[in-house]
Amino acid sequence: VLLLAWLFQSGTSSVIQGIKLLSISESISKVNHDKGVFIDIRQEDSFAKGHIVNSVNIPLDSLADKPKRLPRAKSKPIIVVCQVGQSAIKGAKLLEEAGYENVFVLRGGIKDWQYAEMPLVGENS
Repeated sequence: VLLLAWLFQSGTSSVIQGIKLLSISESISKVNHDKGVFIDIRQEDSFAKGHIVNSVNIPLDSLADKPKRLPRAKSKPIIVVCQVGQSAIKGAKLLEEAGYENVFVLRGGIKDWQYAEMPLVGENS
């Protein structure tokens, strides 16, 4: 039953505080087809233990200070990732305030990514 609920949710988007939450499949599509990028806002030690392939680590508390690590094109899709999806909303808001136009959040964060048995790279993967 839980798997069916997850599969049902995996194809539907929702919006929280004006930020669109993407399912895993929608996020992958943004990266593969629209040249989007995953920005992982967890702390460096959490990122090192396991992260999405080719994601960029910019911890939330330094997101505003690292503009050189962000895509130059403000229209490029950015999918913000955290552990469970809560902090990512704050990070997405900061990016929108900085002028980024296509900012999304990975619904459920790394926790749901792992639950879906999606690949991670890092020390513990």
